Amino acid sequence: MTHLFKLLENSGSLVPIVEDKKSFIGWNKYQTTPPTREELTNWISGSYKGFGLIMGYGDYQVIDIDIKNANTDQANYLFETVWSYIPNDLKLKITVQKTRNNGLHMIYRCKIPAIHEKILINPESKKTVVETIGAKNYILIEPSPNYKIVSGSLDDIHEISVDEHNSLIGYFKKMDTYSVNENEIKINPDLDIDLISKQIQTEGVKKEIQKLVNEIVSKNLNVTTDYNQWIEIGYALGNELGEDGRDYFHSLGENHPEYEINGSDQQYNSILKSIQQNDSKRRLKIRRLKQILREILKDQVNSIDENKVTLDTKYILSYIMTKGFKRNLFTNNVENQEGIPVKDVDVNSIYVDLSIQGYRTSVRTINSIIGSNRIQSYNPLVEWLESVELDGNEKALDDFINCFKLKTSKPESAIALRHLLIKWLLQFPAVIYDNKTPRLVLVLIGESYIGKTEVLRRLLPNDFKKYYAESGLDREKDSDILMTENILINIDELSGITSTTKGYEKFKSLVSVENFNTRVPFGLRNECMQRKAILCGTSNNMDIIKDHSTGNTRLLPLELEFIDQEALNAIDRRQLFGFLSKLYKEKGADHLRLTPDEVKVLKNMSEDYTEINMEKDLIIRYLQPAPKEKKTFKTISEIINYLSSFSTSDIKPKAISRELGKLDRTFVKDRKRLNGQNLNGYYVSFIQGDYSNDLSEVFELSE
Repeated sequence: MTHLFKLLENSGSLVPIVEDKKSFIGWNKYQTTPPTREELTNWISGSYKGFGLIMGYGDYQVIDIDIKNANTDQANYLFETVWSYIPNDLKLKITVQKTRNNGLHMIYRCKIPAIHEKILINPESKKTVVETIGAKNYILIEPSPNYKIVSGSLDDIHEISVDEHNSLIGYFKKMDTYSVNENEIKINPDLDIDLISKQIQTEGVKKEIQKLVNEIVSKNLNVTTDYNQWIEIGYALGNELGEDGRDYFHSLGENHPEYEINGSDQQYNSILKSIQQNDSKRRLKIRRLKQILREILKDQVNSIDENKVTLDTKYILSYIMTKGFKRNLFTNNVENQEGIPVKDVDVNSIYVDLSIQGYRTSVRTINSIIGSNRIQSYNPLVEWLESVELDGNEKALDDFINCFKLKTSKPESAIALRHLLIKWLLQFPAVIYDNKTPRLVLVLIGESYIGKTEVLRRLLPNDFKKYYAESGLDREKDSDILMTENILINIDELSGITSTTKGYEKFKSLVSVENFNTRVPFGLRNECMQRKAILCGTSNNMDIIKDHSTGNTRLLPLELEFIDQEALNAIDRRQLFGFLSKLYKEKGADHLRLTPDEVKVLKNMSEDYTEINMEKDLIIRYLQPAPKEKKTFKTISEIINYLSSFSTSDIKPKAISRELGKLDRTFVKDRKRLNGQNLNGYYVSFIQGDYSNDLSEVFELSE
């Protein structure tokens, strides 16, 4: 299923399918907006029969060869005949999929509108054999039942040029000279596929050359001032187009002051004769002709069109500016006047509006303008926080903290938690004003239904609501983007993430990260984006910490009996955040760092929320330090064998070594040699009596 996520990453849009190729859900929105990774994950885990890929969105295109309207041999022959004449480099760009009726899909990407076109029709049945699928429709793809990729991959569907797309369509269109009856589609034996291939390629070249020639002629540019270059042009036309190149030769020569039809004809005749005599020195490629013509246009046309281009660009810029777009410096998103991020549909609408008005532009140009420094920038969080500073009231902070009824009955613990909670809150102005990376993670622990999640959802003022998110932070790039665009992320039921050592270590790494390498909206390349999100979470379980080695310095656990929701609702967020702003400016960013005493307090409090350390308990209960003597030296294996008699759970050697190492001042570590091998161990006594298989007498003396 990984290719489905790859399609999302590569700008594809998908829909889930039930029986008979029908989408189970209303899928109109997915015609223009792809599903999120979370939606796709839910679809995969559901009972859907397959998946559809939207055509047109993300430039995805397909040529559909329908077996229902021709038997298998006929359609295969049709496909294989065309396939054999497609250039190898183009074949490598096409993904071929076998369908449930043994039909075929030729899938690729191309920057051209996806339209429905009937390419080949069975004249007897009037049914379509080959067609393209229009935009906003979908095709089923693997892993849908009986759909299988036979060439290429859905992981990386390649983009082909418009000319290559037209060539593919042209290959099939040239196959319409076949005879058809009820049982057979037969390719006309007189059909010269090599000639067809050459004709298709020649037609494409003619269109490209005609465009360049028309542009040069319309601007009265003289390409004949350099005689050698003029002859080069003639040989390139003759080699590629033969007699069909004569008209182009005349058109390009007409701007010479001494142009004469008969003389040009004689010159071109000499060129064709030389080519027929296989003059290898004159075998110039059409690529050279296009290069010459483009260089002429580059050197001479730019100055002619400069004023018009400048006027067009200025108008396009001014038109875009009327939309009131602004770049949000906190999220790096370009937003409209309502503060909603600009999407592809907005850019496409601007392109259509300008085209209707007669201005030549492109979606890429519009994206470049929107992504430039011509768009006004602002930071709504800074503006709002500064505007409420005068409303700041310390009582609002006290009222907020007093909403939490802590389980601890120790006054010193309550005071310490208050100081740490304030430091967590001060991360908001630190991120907004100074882009400081937040390190402290608030975790609300308590019974279900006391409102832990609701507290975090309603913590931010209404103006900040769109900068709040809930996520397990397990969606790779999507999670990275969330961390750069939101001020607060709630990881609901955090204990599920930290329940395994791997998950806990990954979470610790995520808490410490400062930057992500990701692509900004309207950007063409990845940039280093700063992490903004302050993290928080909830848990019904006590065991949220799994760090037995260095201790906890990141998670701030608040174990609650209840939360006064009514008092929480009554707190003026302007007063609360206004005071936090003033307090941060007074204390400074250094105040956010935990002092040594605060680190000690946090580690001590964290012991109540740390997963039980079975190995440490066994060591304390059943081992005691012993003098450094040969008979008291026990290997790690001996120690584990002994402790296993008091535990039904597996004891891990690494965990025992780690815990004994942490108690290094109590248990002395040493290394002995047995049969030429080094063995690690400790000098210990077994409290419940020595283990019977004692190897101490056979150890060699350590050096």
